[in-house]
Amino acid sequence: MTSPNNYLSGIYFQLVEFTNLNTGAKEKYSKEWKDIDYELKSAFWFGGQLKRKDLLKDRIGAAIAGKNR
Repeated sequence: MTSPNNYLSGIYFQLVEFTNLNTGAKEKYSKEWKDIDYELKSAFWFGGQLKRKDLLKDRIGAAIAGKNR
């Protein structure tokens, strides 16, 4: 036994939703993967580069020229 901490168990919780005490409405805190995917693809700082098809076209051709699988 190198350390007693190696044998400690733990339970970790993640907040999913909460009830707003002012309005009484339930608000989601966590997101699903499809929500995160949509936000990344629609963000101008991330998704904008994915929408441009010609972004690396000139560089890719030069990088793979003369190479076989």
